[in-house]
Amino acid sequence: MAADLGALAGAAHAIEGQEAACAEAARFVAANAGRMSSCTVEGLEIVVQAEVEITSIPGPPRITRATARAGPVYAI
Repeated sequence: MAADLGALAGAAHAIEGQEAACAEAARFVAANAGRMSSCTVEGLEIVVQAEVEITSIPGPPRITRATARAGPVYAI
C-alpha cells in the first residue's frame, strides 16, 4: 500500500518534474512506514518502488517490496 499511495501522490506532481514528484511520493511512502527504493518519472507517469519491514510473531522481521505505477488515464 505504501508504494500505491506514493505513486498516486507523486503522479499529481509529475508535471513539476521528477524531483518534485518523487519528493511527494517519498513523503507518502514514509508516512506509511515504508522506504522508497526507487522513483522514476517519464512524462506524466511515475513508477515508485517501496520496501516495508513486516514483523510477525514469532519470527524475525522481513522486508516486503512493491512497485506501483500511476499517471493519467488515456481513452482509446
